[in-house]
Amino acid sequence: MFIVSLGMTAWLYTTVPTAFLPDEDEGYFITIIQGPQGVSLQYTSDVIAQVEKELLQIPEMLGTFAIGGFGFSGNTANSGIIFTTLKPWDERSRPDQSVQAIIGKLQGKLLSIPEARVFPVNPPPIQGLGNFSGFVFQLQDRRGNSGLENLVQSMGQLLGRANQELQTEAVSLDRKTVAYSTKAED
Repeated sequence: MFIVSLGMTAWLYTTVPTAFLPDEDEGYFITIIQGPQGVSLQYTSDVIAQVEKELLQIPEMLGTFAIGGFGFSGNTANSGIIFTTLKPWDERSRPDQSVQAIIGKLQGKLLSIPEARVFPVNPPPIQGLGNFSGFVFQLQDRRGNSGLENLVQSMGQLLGRANQELQTEAVSLDRKTVAYSTKAED
């Protein structure tokens, strides 16, 4: 009896989905574009045009809608987003025509664009839940006397530790300008 229950447990472990919400093919995907800080909207628009050129080569694609200067992290000139609509499911019946397969084929091409970070993602089945929700952390030198070199070293250690944890994967640095703050006292 023990062996049978052990076998059933192993079978359930391999057949039950591991994610709380499995990926779904909703008929579209999103391409996120993040250029270097300080670039113009024209620079981002040129990158968007380059990405759309790659997207237009997908036979399963129906159309795109691109917005420069907009992203999930805010409205900045260096960000952009492209919504790509795919043909109806009855025209995409093969496994290699699913949204996951299409994203897989595109990742190599889009990640090789050197002008910006470009990555296609499948939207979560429920808005607000998914791999791209997260948090923002700002590291500050509250004492004000540690020096920029120590702050950068602390940042590197923090990013290294965060990327080693399974719960906080793909932690990255948003390279914003260093801001100095002074406080005048009487």
